[in-house]
Amino acid sequence: MGEIGSGNNSSYPGELDTNSIPEVNSPAVGKTKARKEPIEDLTDAMIKVETELGTDPAGSLTNVKTFLQTQHQTDGTHKNTHGPHKWIDAADYSTFTDAINAAIGKTLFISSSITLEAGAINIPATVLGVYPLAPGVISKGSATSFTINGPVVGNPMHQWLSGFAAGEVTFGDGIVEYFRPQWWGLSLSASATTNTLAMHCAAAAANAIGGGVVKVPSGGSFALSQFTFGSMSNVIIEGSSQGYNYGSAKSSSDFTVTTGVWGIRFPVTSAYCELRNINVSSNGSLSDTYPHTIITAGVEYGILLETASGILDSVTSYGFQYGCVQADYGQTNIYEKCAFVWNTKVGFASTKGSAACYAAYHPNLIAPSDLMNATVFTFRNCTIRRNGWGMIIRDGAPIFEGINIIESNHFGGIIAYVGSLDSGCSISGRLYLENNWLSYNTNINSTSDAINVNNLLKETASTWMSWTHSTNTALNDAGYQLYAMAATGGTTQDPGQSNFYEMRMVNSGTGVTNGKGLYLKQSYLWTFWDSSCTGGDQTNAVKLGDGTGGFYANATLFWNFNGTLPATLGNRGAVIDRDRSFSGGLRMTNGTISSDTTFGLIDGVTAPSTITSLAQIYIDSADGDLKIKFGDGVIKTIVVDV
Repeated sequence: MGEIGSGNNSSYPGELDTNSIPEVNSPAVGKTKARKEPIEDLTDAMIKVETELGTDPAGSLTNVKTFLQTQHQTDGTHKNTHGPHKWIDAADYSTFTDAINAAIGKTLFISSSITLEAGAINIPATVLGVYPLAPGVISKGSATSFTINGPVVGNPMHQWLSGFAAGEVTFGDGIVEYFRPQWWGLSLSASATTNTLAMHCAAAAANAIGGGVVKVPSGGSFALSQFTFGSMSNVIIEGSSQGYNYGSAKSSSDFTVTTGVWGIRFPVTSAYCELRNINVSSNGSLSDTYPHTIITAGVEYGILLETASGILDSVTSYGFQYGCVQADYGQTNIYEKCAFVWNTKVGFASTKGSAACYAAYHPNLIAPSDLMNATVFTFRNCTIRRNGWGMIIRDGAPIFEGINIIESNHFGGIIAYVGSLDSGCSISGRLYLENNWLSYNTNINSTSDAINVNNLLKETASTWMSWTHSTNTALNDAGYQLYAMAATGGTTQDPGQSNFYEMRMVNSGTGVTNGKGLYLKQSYLWTFWDSSCTGGDQTNAVKLGDGTGGFYANATLFWNFNGTLPATLGNRGAVIDRDRSFSGGLRMTNGTISSDTTFGLIDGVTAPSTITSLAQIYIDSADGDLKIKFGDGVIKTIVVDV
């Protein structure tokens, strides 16, 4: 440390100089002579300062201060606008609008808590990027809306938007690949209210640009209650891994719903929306033992569709009262690789679009103003198992494509109420119905029975369907897999008939002119049980028709058939169109075998064995003659082959 005036020169820049002994006037004011030492010390100090600064330290600017503050804040911290990567930190500006203006041509960082000022806040496309950096968050404050036209960069996975309602944050076209509900607060620890708001905000942002994908993160289960697509179009809710599975819920993108009336809803005002790779579960459970009472009902609807052209792809609905229900419209909806499992009332159902049906079947819903019945919808490679009922179709016609499995449902596989618009089932792939049983052995008329707690079994809002379960001991009360009912009484709700079996079509109108019959095209009748057959191999017996209906077979194979083909109008037991092969023979009782063209026999067979009471016509391979062998073994030649 040097003392100015000591004659030892300046100690700068190694140390700062001092002036502890100031100069005085001596011998008096006006008569003082300057000493050499102070002048030399000051000169030395000045030269050293110049040496430290170098030549032209302000450059082209006015002074050194201006030069320094081109790269530094007034508090000495560096600005973010220098170097090859230029960005603006919103925290460095008094208002967010100032930060936006400074970020034109640059990236805007959100690294701390920012509160928006009043008005409509817009980040223009000339801001090259918006980079939310945890724990940075933008709070709505007094803003009326917030529009982001610059791309969101950095793949943020934390909440950086706070206090906004659905629709108040929008994005420009093509700047966001996925709309992530975490941006609005979705988390495993958040409440159903917070998570549902976050989902609505993300979906509304996707809808605002004409549609997009809301990406739900994997891992754990997010609480949810009554998410609705509202008036959205082309919005996809997508999980991070496949939600479809054979049994219980296993998806890594899961919503748990324990409050409200539904989990996810497609209202009639929505269009072309989709769920993909999502599991929705509630806390419902049904007893595995008779009478299969509901232990915990669960939330009423897992997935509720009241619109057309919706898609569920790789979706599981688990533990609700109704896993998935079409309550309005419903035509052209597609269910691909879905699983509806362990729901206490029904895995999947379709009901008519009418106010009366809402009153009867959906008392906790308000019927929408736009109502229309379902027509055709598609099931492709789906699983419906371990529910109360598998499927209840009160309206519409499901088309089963691929391989579909309906099994181990407590009360039955499929029950279809024919008589409403297009009710029925079409199978163009494979449909496996297995172990769908009714275990009751008494009449099912009491509303206390578990089977009757299902609203879909009501005829009107206050009246339960009146039906009974057949107690035929030959069936051992096995129940049924597929049952198609005819409407009786013509009410809006289309109630069904009684008496159901393993597989039964009652006035189902399944392709036969004027109804009353079974229509099989390129199909198999395989191992049937018929309670009206006696004796013989009943496990392979089937009785078709009631004498006034009939059976129409087109490219149909009777496999191991041990039943009877009934008489029909015109005294014909069966009409066989085109050439058919019957392994084991074809026998007509009280009827005739006729052909509109020719009647063909194999040209040359070995003489048949004798069958008592049966005459057999054949062409003998030994000599080529047309012969007849009677039941007593006598053979006569009808025509000689010459």
